[in-house]
Amino acid sequence: MYELEALMDNLYLVDKSDWERIRSLAYITVQSNSTKKLTPNKILSFPWDNEENQRERISEDDKKRYDEMWKAEEARLQKIMKKH
Repeated sequence: MYELEALMDNLYLVDKSDWERIRSLAYITVQSNSTKKLTPNKILSFPWDNEENQRERISEDDKKRYDEMWKAEEARLQKIMKKH
């Protein structure tokens, strides 16, 4: 259930490639009929255009902590696999 919120928040990304294709077609159509230099983002912008710049960065301490957690989990799983 804890994953449901993340899934719902990012549900709009399911059709991202379709929307990118539509934007590309719109850009080609509009740019070919315009004398101004345009960009795809100026013609049709989407919420994910700025997400890459706004993503939260993980601190070095958190990276180390996550690495330790994953290594411990990997060791635990390897131990289980040896038993079977």
